[in-house]
Amino acid sequence: GRWPWEHGAHFTDADDALRVGGDLQIGPLDPSLPTLAERFSEAGYRSILLSANPSIGPGSGMERGFDVAEKMADDAALVQRAGEVLAGDAPVLLVANLFSAHAPLVYQPTEWNADHRAIFDDPQSAPPWLAPFLIPGAVRLFARPTPESLPGVLQINRGDRTLPPEGWALLRDLYDGEVAAADHHLGALLVTVQAQRARPAYIAVTADHGELLGEGGLVDHGRLLTPELIDVPLVLTGPGLPAGASVSAPVAMH
Repeated sequence: GRWPWEHGAHFTDADDALRVGGDLQIGPLDPSLPTLAERFSEAGYRSILLSANPSIGPGSGMERGFDVAEKMADDAALVQRAGEVLAGDAPVLLVANLFSAHAPLVYQPTEWNADHRAIFDDPQSAPPWLAPFLIPGAVRLFARPTPESLPGVLQINRGDRTLPPEGWALLRDLYDGEVAAADHHLGALLVTVQAQRARPAYIAVTADHGELLGEGGLVDHGRLLTPELIDVPLVLTGPGLPAGASVSAPVAMH
């Protein structure tokens, strides 16, 4: 791992930036730095990247070293594709970037957010604070209430726009629903791995960031280094690893 200013693959407006969707551009990964996929390939592994994240995958510059690198429409498509590419006896490195728990906040029906369904079934019933950010089946805080205004995320974080308590509750319920969806797809992916691979697998589950959902009156991620954003889990399992062991001391990913 390296700091962003060392590896170069961060958001930028530089002339050599790679466009990864919409108006997002990232710098190219420093070609002198070895990648995990290259190391595994050198060791005889078939390296596969399946990504539902539009910023990662073919054209992002971070697919270097993978034998297969594909962008998926969503997490369900990723799980299905994993079942196809994992077949065979050769050792495999699979990097799967699930993307269910991310903006925009998609309504995923759960027992705790059922009361919110009426808003998405009848957008005309949305309260005034929510109406500018309501899109079919989701809440998109990056929307601009008017063409000349700042995106909602920036307005909220600057203090120009205040959400009512029920607004924060809605955002948290929607995000929890997305986390539940991601957990469902992860479970399906693990079942697929176990079905396709004869040998027990080493599995690592982690995240690239958390999410602000009202802490300090803030939303989103990527602009601050608060505990809610940088304290992410790392779960490891596999042959020889102690079951149930827990390490509470934080470690850095760089």
